[in-house]
Amino acid sequence: MTRGKRKKGKRLPLDQQARYLLRFKLTTPGGALLAVSLVTLSVGSSSMLIPVYQLVCAIFSLQLISFLAGWILRPRLKVSGHLPEKGVVNQPLQTEFRVQNLGRWPVFDLAMHYFMLPKHLKSLGEEEHHAGLGRSDEARMTASLLPEKRGVYSLNPPYLYTSFPFNLFRTRSDRRSRTFREERSLTVFPHFRPLESLVVPAKRRYQPGGVPYSSNIGESMEYVGNREYRPGDPLHRIDFRSWGRIAKPVVREYQEEYYLRIGIVLDTQLLNPRREPRTGHPTLEAAISLAAAVSDYLIGQDHVIDLFAAGKQVYRLTAGRHTAQLEQVLEILACLEPATENPFPKVNEEVGEYLAGISCLIGIFLSWDAEREKMVNEASRMGCGNRILFVEDREGAIQEPKSFPSVRFSPNEILEGRVGSL
Repeated sequence: MTRGKRKKGKRLPLDQQARYLLRFKLTTPGGALLAVSLVTLSVGSSSMLIPVYQLVCAIFSLQLISFLAGWILRPRLKVSGHLPEKGVVNQPLQTEFRVQNLGRWPVFDLAMHYFMLPKHLKSLGEEEHHAGLGRSDEARMTASLLPEKRGVYSLNPPYLYTSFPFNLFRTRSDRRSRTFREERSLTVFPHFRPLESLVVPAKRRYQPGGVPYSSNIGESMEYVGNREYRPGDPLHRIDFRSWGRIAKPVVREYQEEYYLRIGIVLDTQLLNPRREPRTGHPTLEAAISLAAAVSDYLIGQDHVIDLFAAGKQVYRLTAGRHTAQLEQVLEILACLEPATENPFPKVNEEVGEYLAGISCLIGIFLSWDAEREKMVNEASRMGCGNRILFVEDREGAIQEPKSFPSVRFSPNEILEGRVGSL
């Protein structure tokens, strides 16, 4: 029987080790004292003054004692809690954890804080400190972060540590005592202002199989009522209970469903992409926010929507009634990236398959060209209503469509929540 090899821990690259040292391991006073010690050492190396050497030795002794004391008294803690799984842009996420001391000694100056976060996630607030935690004692501690951009992130748990005794170095809790070590996925949804009203130029259209057809469950028809039996009516529709009450044959009557099914086409192609700001391209983020608001309103009105997101690939999702709900729509919108090439040749093929059942097509465009016009013309030919919404970063940047009325918004209007009705 062979003994399995022990897996070696994955070592961080040098740049990440330096980042860990500067951002977590050293406290603010510890960093200042380290800078003073380096300056003192450089002065002492070029001088024969005895007091300078004594000062250097005193500083390094203080740092060594602080480091060794933190390592020897490293806390053993049991942590219970759940990391956040979903959030919204620019809305703080606060999580509470229960901490129990499993060690043989009390833990002094215990703190919790997020460090080494991914880009676009920011730790919010000051480090929460707990003055002392006795043996087997419990405490509740919170950690907060702020997502600055939509997306999906790998989130590490907040660090639990102590800076005892001199607040020069932070010492994390014993690795064996952590209850959650793995990363968790955090999905950050786009922020949007719910719409108060939305004009949809559409009429109800026949949907073969009704709502269950749109959710791929099967075909069904809506029950309307009963009527007297007529020769030729299917026997399986006879209502025997009603027949027994009125002493003559009665059949159930059904009507195939007609309802509004709205198509939403979201354009993500930036024609003049500049360097991406920390919070994303304002024009694209505004278009995504507007698509979220439109989807939220239509699903709330019990309509079925088909979302076509034209990015690097074409995303399609049916939502509303018995199908996917708003959260699934927001998950797709959270992951969208700007398209580098015109996606509408593929979008036209995808949308064309569903135009026969779509009542209205709402296009949220960042530009206008022949391919986009072709899609809107085809929708009109198939009997669909049209709403064209433009998001433009400067007035007059998009050429006015000649055949269709349109509404224009600036990114600031949408992102600041000034669009309440369409």
